[in-house]
Amino acid sequence: FQAEDGIRDVLGGLVGSEMCIRDRVYTAKQEFDKAHDAFSTALEKQPDYLPAILGLGNLYGIQKEYFKAMEQYHQALEIQENSPEAHTGLAGVYRMVGRNAQALEEFKTVLELQPKSPVALFNAADVSLQLRKYDDTIEYASILLVDDPQNINARYLLSQAYSAQGDSGNALMELEDIVRQQKEIQPAVLDLGLVYLLEEDFEQAQAQFDDLIQLNNKQTAAMLGAAIAAQNLGKDPEAVQYAEQALTVQPENPMSQFVLGNIYISQNNYEQAREMFQKAGPFYEDLPFDDAAIAKYYGDEPESAAIMLNLATSFLARGWPHSALELLTDLSIPKAVREEALIRYATARAYTMQQEYDKAIQE
Repeated sequence: FQAEDGIRDVLGGLVGSEMCIRDRVYTAKQEFDKAHDAFSTALEKQPDYLPAILGLGNLYGIQKEYFKAMEQYHQALEIQENSPEAHTGLAGVYRMVGRNAQALEEFKTVLELQPKSPVALFNAADVSLQLRKYDDTIEYASILLVDDPQNINARYLLSQAYSAQGDSGNALMELEDIVRQQKEIQPAVLDLGLVYLLEEDFEQAQAQFDDLIQLNNKQTAAMLGAAIAAQNLGKDPEAVQYAEQALTVQPENPMSQFVLGNIYISQNNYEQAREMFQKAGPFYEDLPFDDAAIAKYYGDEPESAAIMLNLATSFLARGWPHSALELLTDLSIPKAVREEALIRYATARAYTMQQEYDKAIQE
């Protein structure tokens, strides 16, 4: 269920507008040696020539020589302290080496210099999303959309932030609009199906996942989503068929085994459920799954518990613990179901993902 994170602009920096066209062409064609020679020649003639310094930084960044790239950008900042290109380049390097907090600070600096920079706004929104600063993601993406209201990537970032916050209404609005405009954007199609699951619109969810399977017949997340939607609709044969299709594509995928195991539990088919859980990952394969153990794990309402587990696990796999907790702690669900062992384990996982460790330990 882990969707792609949109199109990420990890530009190593924007070279000065006066850099010669020849050097741009060399870089664009990935003729890195010629580009390097051209930049170096320019710097021999004028050591403080900022476009060439930035150009070398960009070149090193493209070649994943991040330390050298960083040196160039710092050198550029010594010459021009408020160079937005150099700060953008540093931010790009920090992103590439996984230092997202520092990348965000650099993008903020760019935005102080160029408040409407689309590269900085998009990346600030994207990095904020990775850092779970969802309000900041919404703020930056919304500013970007003022001047570019049809920016699909910014709208997808918005939808991810809303989804992570559990704001399914706004997430649904953004995702429906994205898919209406471009049906081939697979991450958005997948997320839209998951939001329909969250909204308990299982017919729409199944239809959405079917659309994605038509786009990509290797998309196991869509197959499992369709299986869960069919399970909730009482379409047991279809639910099994979708899950088996996912296993055909990825036979060793423990998520597929887990979903199919819970579908069998909801059908009281404990023998086949046992077979699935033996392959559903280290936690489950080490548990006993005889009839007495199943009764202990799933309680007096195994069908309801199995359905809830599949739904919650799909949200957890997508990185939406807030949505999983909304489901798992819903007071309208019978207390006996909420207190079943595997439900509480899923609840503990959700709290852990939200870094609410005391609550996780309690579960």
